[in-house]
Amino acid sequence: MPSLAESDDVFAYLSITPSSAQSAAMDVIVDGMSSAIKRYCRWGIVEKTLTSFLPLHPTAVGYHVPTAEVGYGFGAVTSGRNRLQLPAMHVKSLTSINEDGGAKAGFNADDFPSTTLLTAGDDYFLEKDSGSTYSESGGVIRVGQNWSSVPGTIKVVFVAGFSESELAGEQNAIRFATIRECAKAWIARQRENSLVSSAGSDALVLSSEKLGDYTVGYRDPMSRTSQSDYGSYGLSEDFRDFLQSNGFVFMGIGC
Repeated sequence: MPSLAESDDVFAYLSITPSSAQSAAMDVIVDGMSSAIKRYCRWGIVEKTLTSFLPLHPTAVGYHVPTAEVGYGFGAVTSGRNRLQLPAMHVKSLTSINEDGGAKAGFNADDFPSTTLLTAGDDYFLEKDSGSTYSESGGVIRVGQNWSSVPGTIKVVFVAGFSESELAGEQNAIRFATIRECAKAWIARQRENSLVSSAGSDALVLSSEKLGDYTVGYRDPMSRTSQSDYGSYGLSEDFRDFLQSNGFVFMGIGC
């Protein structure tokens, strides 16, 4: 499976030839950072085959897209929706789609029998971007009718995310940004370890000072310099801004 970053990439960026202990420590940072990024972006980012049971919420009225069979002004459907939003971006392909009005999201043994399998092209198609081989939006259009509005009655198996070649090429920006974020975490770790080893494990680090009516503040050297800088996801504010402004965060509208 592709990865957002490798430990060797981060060490190369830092110009460090690591020891085995350093490599193990970096593996922890890279794995944790990759997990935090995926959680913040709300999708897997790297290429993977996924199975989803949709819709996630009741959708009696929703997003309708005109098609050759059911368009605006000619047999137009004005309620319901014929566009299904997959819970991911950068969808490469649809392996299969089943629609079973009596299904319970695959919990029942008889959910989604072979008779509920839909035919690509005749029953649905992937909403692809102009001139592209994939769907950045992750929309699937139903041909001639609307999708079921009952949660868990549509089973979709699909491939989404960036491949290794994409992460090394056109999508290299997110890989490089991830490497830099991991490098910053490594530098912060080294600095904190240095402070602890030089001052003792119980030492506190000067964090603020004031001359008038002299006051002084200390912090634990193992704590973050500023919680607001990293937020609840463990990612720096600059990196979160990068993910947002470059469209890597999935909004999940309409699933």
